Amino acid sequence: MVDPAAHNLIQMDRRTSASGDYVVLTLNRPEQMNPLDFATVKRLEQLLLEALVDDGLRGVILTGAPPAFSAGGDLKGYVTLYQDKAGFTEFLACVGRINDLLSTSRLVSIAAVNGVCVAGGLEIVLACDLVVMSEDAVLIDGHVKYWQLPGGGGTQRLPRAIGPGPARAVLLTGDALTAHEAHRLGLVYRVCQATELVADAAGIMERIIKAPSLTIETVKKLVSLAENTPLDAGLAHERAVVTDYVCDNTVASSGLQKFLERRDAAVEH
Repeated sequence: MVDPAAHNLIQMDRRTSASGDYVVLTLNRPEQMNPLDFATVKRLEQLLLEALVDDGLRGVILTGAPPAFSAGGDLKGYVTLYQDKAGFTEFLACVGRINDLLSTSRLVSIAAVNGVCVAGGLEIVLACDLVVMSEDAVLIDGHVKYWQLPGGGGTQRLPRAIGPGPARAVLLTGDALTAHEAHRLGLVYRVCQATELVADAAGIMERIIKAPSLTIETVKKLVSLAENTPLDAGLAHERAVVTDYVCDNTVASSGLQKFLERRDAAVEH
């Protein structure tokens, strides 16, 4: 059971479009730069699980109340949490479950990064399907500067996202990545004006969720498999999954028919 006070930690805005419904989740403690303390992490997991079982929802946009996306973990809280190994283990497990939901569930996940995004905030961003950043935003790991270690997937997802060399530089130096640097490295899909950040993310979301949920979920699972599987095994699994996808349901056939009808109409005109 989540403490009722935790409901204010994250704002939820459900949106409806012609493509389907999605939610905008906004980390909502701007005075503290939206820290990811245990209460916030638990609340985020709860909201994602509720979204997952809501068949009407297709995706999640995650952002922060200005001036930041998230300054990362609650360092003052860590002083106490570090004395509780079981509690700290569960905290990291909760972060891991959040990141797994963002990366592998049927929900499309888009991080809309505004302002500063540090450490644990970066680790959550790395788990999202796509990242858009405002042109004045920065990504920073920062753990090593204060003798800490990334525990929310940073050492594993960042090298897969931008390559081992650049990842070592980000993790070891704590230097900030600007939005355009992150875009050049392939971490960020689009850089936009701060005032258009969530609107741009919403436009991308609505374009993606035009495809059926089964199609999106299958692509996400196959991409996730590629990160952890040798190429030969991954290719064999892809062939098996695609065969089942096209032969055991009507989604692929319906999509193909839609394409053929559109092409034939274009030829006639």
